[in-house]
Amino acid sequence: MSPIVPEADLGQAPAQTPPGGLRGWALRMCTGRWALPAFGLVSALESSILPIPTDAVMVPLAFARPNQLVRITVVATIGSVVGAVIGYGIGAIAFEAIGDAVLEFYGMEQVFTDFVALYRDHGWLALLGAALTPVP
Repeated sequence: MSPIVPEADLGQAPAQTPPGGLRGWALRMCTGRWALPAFGLVSALESSILPIPTDAVMVPLAFARPNQLVRITVVATIGSVVGAVIGYGIGAIAFEAIGDAVLEFYGMEQVFTDFVALYRDHGWLALLGAALTPVP
């Protein structure tokens, strides 16, 4: 009895053409040579100055490179930490340069001093709340 499908065709997936449109463009960008370094840069910028979630880049990157999920996660983590350090530096420099003048202009010196004392005593609650909620 001969099989319905010739044996040469068994187990072979049909040839797929690359997707077009936005999906095709995203996959091409995510498989390029500079995709991971660019993702690290996006992660750093997101943590310091850009309000764009890295998920918009990480998900297509993970689909395009499923065998590199750990590497993608490490790049995101390192980029995020570098960006956080840069953001802290920006805040520290900006506060030293103009923070006191802004507080004085608005008459908020005492309010800020009270806030610092409150945060020093109960800041762990703010950190806990930020860690447990998805709100950025």
